[in-house]
Amino acid sequence: SGTNPKSVPGALVDYTITVANTGGSNVDVNSALIADILPSSVSFFNGDIDTATAGTQNFIFTPNSSGLTLASGNISYSNNSGSSYAYAPAGGYDPAVDAVRFQPQGTMAANSSFSILIRTRIN
Repeated sequence: SGTNPKSVPGALVDYTITVANTGGSNVDVNSALIADILPSSVSFFNGDIDTATAGTQNFIFTPNSSGLTLASGNISYSNNSGSSYAYAPAGGYDPAVDAVRFQPQGTMAANSSFSILIRTRIN
């Protein structure tokens, strides 16, 4: 934290992925699919980062005005750079997770956005 943070081994890094529909039309129902390849220098955190929501969630979804929802069952993980998304991450920090894919549900409204936050640790 602070005004000049450093990415040193052991430091936590939260990634926020923001998706915007800047067009005048809705996105087809359940068709949004977002994948992110993680840098090899980080380990994905598979634990509770959303203490405001009941249960264990390794992400924070902010729907804004998108009209979408995102449940844990709509997230998948890869350990082969996104060639497939069938990996089951270990609890805590899992360096084998090298890509994460999200499939929010619903119809994304025109001129809207949403964001997804995940946590990693610098190796």
